[in-house]
Order: sequence, then structure tokens, then C-alpha cells
Amino acid sequence: MELKPLDIREDVSIQHAYFQTPLPTPPHLDVLVVRFNGVSGFGCANNDDANYMAAMIHAGIVAWDPSAILLDLREMAYEWGDMMANPLCAGFRHYADGSDLPLAVVVSDLNREGLTSLVTDGMHSVDPASVLFETTEAAIVQLDKANNALDSRL
Repeated sequence: MELKPLDIREDVSIQHAYFQTPLPTPPHLDVLVVRFNGVSGFGCANNDDANYMAAMIHAGIVAWDPSAILLDLREMAYEWGDMMANPLCAGFRHYADGSDLPLAVVVSDLNREGLTSLVTDGMHSVDPASVLFETTEAAIVQLDKANNALDSRL
């Protein structure tokens, strides 16, 4: 039997880093911040980048069991590619009751137009204003609200 080595970073043009910050409302639960930078491919050339991003977000969820996820994409260029929905859905149906792990995305001029189009056209039931934010502070406020709403349902 021949084993072929695999490299999850093969054909990936972006990098990532993990951070943690607390939510403002007690008990100040942890938010996993995953920062991506670089230039994501256009169209199908985005597939490897998007799959890598989703894998790194899932790895962070498993490693740190956060109460919410903040994707910091301010330093990552993105124009178009449907697979980018995968990282944005990383917390989908995370909890046993089928509810989602709250997720927010911080955007910039490098990706705002592409991500807004993706959320509007590819994630039909999601309002871009509920997931895409201009600052980390605004994203944290939204994640805090989402976490408080989740706690009230449980």
C-alpha cells in the first residue's frame, strides 16, 4: 500500500491566526477570533481557500469551544466565489437543539462588495447587515446580543 502525503495548505493563498476576546455581558464568555489575510482566489480558484478557512474555523471551535466566532477578514482580499459561504456557515447548527453558534464577520474595502454579494445572493435568508460589520467593536456587540438571545432560549 502506498500512502500519499497530504498538505492542507496545498493551493491555499491565505494565512490565519487565532485570538480570543470576552463578550461584554457577564459572564463574559469567550469569542474565538479567526483572522485571515492574503488574497483569496477568484471564482473556482477560491475553493481551496474557502475550504481551508472553514477547516481552520472548525479546528478552532473544537480546540477552544467558544460561545461565538468573529471572522476578521479586514486583511483578506475576496471578490467572488460561492465556496466562501462555507466559512460563513462554520457554526451552523452547532448546538444540540439545532441552533447556530453566533458568527460575525469584520470586512474592509478588500472584500466588502464580494462578501455582501455572497450573503445577499447565496445565503438568501441572511441579511448582510446582521453578519457583516465595519469594526470589531460592532461585531462584538452583535455577537453579545446573539449570545444573550441564545441563552434566553435554553
